[in-house]
Amino acid sequence: MAYVGSLGFPVPAVYEARGTDLVMERLDGRTMLSALIAGELDALAAADCLADLHRRLHALPPRLGERDGDGDGDGDGDRILHLDLHPDNVMLTSRGPVLIDWRNATEGPADLDVALSAVILAQVAVDREHPLAPPAATLLDAFLDRVGGGLLTVWTAPWRHAGTIRHSPQVSGISSTPLPSSSPVTGKAPAGLAGVVDAVGDGADPGRAGSGRVGSGRVGSGRVGQRVWLFMAAAGRPTGTAAEFTVVPAAHRAVETGAVGKVLVDVTP
Repeated sequence: MAYVGSLGFPVPAVYEARGTDLVMERLDGRTMLSALIAGELDALAAADCLADLHRRLHALPPRLGERDGDGDGDGDGDRILHLDLHPDNVMLTSRGPVLIDWRNATEGPADLDVALSAVILAQVAVDREHPLAPPAATLLDAFLDRVGGGLLTVWTAPWRHAGTIRHSPQVSGISSTPLPSSSPVTGKAPAGLAGVVDAVGDGADPGRAGSGRVGSGRVGSGRVGQRVWLFMAAAGRPTGTAAEFTVVPAAHRAVETGAVGKVLVDVTP
């Protein structure tokens, strides 16, 4: 928090830090959420503010990571992330909006930060019994419009992450017994229910030097179009298989080898 504050980002001033204790500026004003409820701020203005805070935060140089992860100048490297940027964590003070509650802060892809803000808003917007559902839906729509969409790039664009594959699951479940990391799996899996690999990241396909992606002009990867099962899809990752797409390390796939659905674990990198 002190780091982003030193770069001009609006946070409470930190006067002293000792262990887990902080002595900080006392802010005036109320939260954005309170202002929305009181009718002092409309959803469109709130969306403008939230999107602007994301843009300003993600434009700052990271403290630990690389600004441009692959050196190609497209700015797809790590950014500073708040990971809890929502209306109740924005104070509307006399000096402007100030972002509070930095306990989840880290560095990583900016899309993750924006996506989490959208999910937080959506949790209220989809609850038909919540009194704030209608304004939350308006705020969410306006926020998505202002951030330009593409929120799940971090999960659905494996060509940005070497060694990964994007998979479109057909069924999903939890197993109490881990799938072995080598040798055929005993028993049979339901035929035809394995999902499909529709994209690969650099290095994920032994037969290709580059990437493959359905509909990208880079199709031709040996693994693109392959029908596979996944294991450990949620291990150390933000998503599992209960999604339209999931991105996992290429080694976390088991190839469906025949009509009966026999599964063979393939651990090639």
